[in-house]
Amino acid sequence: MSRRTQSLLPASNFLLKPKVIDSCVMEKKYKRMKRFYDRTSKPLRELIPGELIRMYHPGNKRWLLGKCIKMVAPRSYVVEVNGVRYRRNRSFLRTTCEESPMYDSYVWDLNVPNMPAPCAPSATSSVENSQAGLRQTRTRVIKTPQRFRDYVM
Repeated sequence: MSRRTQSLLPASNFLLKPKVIDSCVMEKKYKRMKRFYDRTSKPLRELIPGELIRMYHPGNKRWLLGKCIKMVAPRSYVVEVNGVRYRRNRSFLRTTCEESPMYDSYVWDLNVPNMPAPCAPSATSSVENSQAGLRQTRTRVIKTPQRFRDYVM
């Protein structure tokens, strides 16, 4: 049963009476939600016991290196990280290609990007670009329009 929430705005008494929602309507609604969710979801492969993994630790918001111990349920695993055993859902576990016997000493920090630092442009190229009316951002070169080439900007 459902009913409208009461508010200070005037509403007729008919609208405030509860009415039963048909189960067929709710079933269609849930099927539609599932269809849109399944568009972007993908199945995760099962982990092998002894495989090195990364576990997301919500306390310090880091991906810690650990080892899969065993599968407990279809999506649940027991993993060992830093000598402590955790039971985690598969969505919080990532496989890793690292081969490190000291797996408990390495930590990923989420705040540090994995991209290399951008190269600084050389001084000679910036002088040449300014004379040619070019300006460069990180991703593209911006050319000054022909009508503004006579002016100093």
